[in-house]
Amino acid sequence: MRTRAGTISKLRIQHNVPGTSTDVNVYTVYVNGAATAVTVTLAQNALFLADNVNSVLVPNDAQIVIRADKPQQVSGGTICREIVATVEFA
Repeated sequence: MRTRAGTISKLRIQHNVPGTSTDVNVYTVYVNGAATAVTVTLAQNALFLADNVNSVLVPNDAQIVIRADKPQQVSGGTICREIVATVEFA
């Protein structure tokens, strides 16, 4: 497998089955274990949000992870399900 350096941008998060709670999830792109500025904070009851502003340089052979941090307990409703996350790599 070949790898290359590049730039990650445009993190897009979609909840295919939104919940009813207004509690939020925070989605963050990590590069080699470090959090980046590419992040989306989206309420459980929302459908879609994107970060079209921030980007991060990615070195060759980097480990890239999109992490979802959510509340331990959701108050006042149900949680979202079927989450889709995409980024642009150039």
